Amino acid sequence: MEVSGFEFVPPTLEVKAGTTVRYVNKDRAAHTVTHGREGQPLSEPAFDVPQEKEQTVEVEFRQPGEFPVTCKLHPTMNQTVTVTP
Repeated sequence: MEVSGFEFVPPTLEVKAGTTVRYVNKDRAAHTVTHGREGQPLSEPAFDVPQEKEQTVEVEFRQPGEFPVTCKLHPTMNQTVTVTP
């Protein structure tokens, strides 16, 4: 999974519950990998991970469901992760 060109690539992702997704930042800018939409975290986010330029961070998706992902620094960066049982 890449963070490249100020986008999460791919914009949609399907994984099984318990999967750890590695977000590889290929940009020369810092980002966040945040449970939310359009730069805003949910009221109780499942994850909110800062990501420095060219850094890799990991997020484990434990529960089934649909998880919106955003960057708090760049609100146009959005992704949907669907987690299946």
